[in-house]
Amino acid sequence: MLLLSTLGCSKKADSPPPAMAALEGSWNPTQSVATTYNNAGVQIDQQTYNNPPGNTNYTTFTSTTMQLFTSGGVGVTGPQPYTRSGNTLTFEPSNPLPPYTIRQLTATELTLFQVVPGSFQKGHTDYETHYTRR
Repeated sequence: MLLLSTLGCSKKADSPPPAMAALEGSWNPTQSVATTYNNAGVQIDQQTYNNPPGNTNYTTFTSTTMQLFTSGGVGVTGPQPYTRSGNTLTFEPSNPLPPYTIRQLTATELTLFQVVPGSFQKGHTDYETHYTRR
């Protein structure tokens, strides 16, 4: 009689990736990192900006717009229309903002990444901004 063991043959089902939290809501910026590259792709500068405790400027996302506010709730920018495809936020053609990539989005944390072409040495600057939910 042949007895087969299935102990080593069973395969765990692949678990689905964790669901991304909702982007909609208000977010306080906590840190920004600006990394500048020349036209050959060589890093020539990096600056880190930590927002001081008590800084109450914030960014609000709806399902179709992004808007920056001062601590008093005054809009610094008008609502900027965007579309979202996966982790990419693309702004309307009439808006000169380069797209953002969502690098992290949890219930309490958001990290956005943006590449901005520059005129200095015909390079570009990468901006990574970290937020906490308000």
